[in-house]
Amino acid sequence: MPTLKWSAETRVQAGFALALACIAVIAAASYLSLRRLTEDTARVARTDQVLAGLELLLSTATDGETAERGYVITGNGNSTRSVRSSRTEWPTSVPSSTCAGHGVSSLPSGKSSPAAARRSHDAIRRLIDELKATARERLAERERRTERATEITQAAIIAGGGLALAFVGLSLIALRRDFAGRRRAEQALRAANDQLETRVEERTAELVRASDSLLKSEKRFRAFVNATSDAIYRMSPDWTEMHHLQGRDFLPDTEDPSHTWLDKYIPTEEQPRVMATIREAIRTKGTFELEHRVWRVDGTVGWTFSRAIPLLDENGAILDWAAAAVTEPR
Repeated sequence: MPTLKWSAETRVQAGFALALACIAVIAAASYLSLRRLTEDTARVARTDQVLAGLELLLSTATDGETAERGYVITGNGNSTRSVRSSRTEWPTSVPSSTCAGHGVSSLPSGKSSPAAARRSHDAIRRLIDELKATARERLAERERRTERATEITQAAIIAGGGLALAFVGLSLIALRRDFAGRRRAEQALRAANDQLETRVEERTAELVRASDSLLKSEKRFRAFVNATSDAIYRMSPDWTEMHHLQGRDFLPDTEDPSHTWLDKYIPTEEQPRVMATIREAIRTKGTFELEHRVWRVDGTVGWTFSRAIPLLDENGAILDWAAAAVTEPR
């Protein structure tokens, strides 16, 4: 399977993207936790109101019971009004549906016997105790839920923050490693350039020395040829063109390439013999050697011994002919 290679820039972007995702998760968890905490706080406040109402209800029931006893014992009308007042008071913070669910819809009304009043007040107290127990259970449950939600939110914040810091740290490490790798690559490239420049300078110096040596060798060769020959010339591979000729006052010089060299230098009766020797030298890629007559600079006929050597390329094809001629003395 092909290996997926990420650049340093891609790794840094991925690290910061993951860190932002962790922060987004933390924000969402915090928002949900805050919302639940707000709702639980409202429920707890409502429960506190219910408990306060139940306390008020218990106090009212107690007052009613006391007034009922006083009325039964003394027959005082003020006690009757207190009883009626206590029977009609019902705390607004206590839902009537809650009391109805427990079998009590209101306080007892009308004149009743002491036994009936006591039973009624006992039922009210039991109801209040049950309502208090239920309210306290709900309050404890909501506190447990709030505590659990708070713990989960704290864990999410800590874990998400740790992951975000880890991703950012890994991104920074990748970025630093990339910078270090680039620095090493630049140093290696600089060292390679220095080495290359040094080698180029050395090679240039070698070429200069070789060129100087070649020029010196060429000068020595020319001096040798001039000392041993009366004329030097160069011919094309098929001898159809003479590139140049230095006749040294014996033969006419040829500065520009010439295709009429045969008529210029060779008498007509000598041309067949010269051309036959040339064709044989081309066929064998050997040395051209021939003593023949030539036209001198002054227009008279003289004798010369001509010798030409083929210059071959790496494939053995003839590139050029280098020749020299020795003339007879005047």
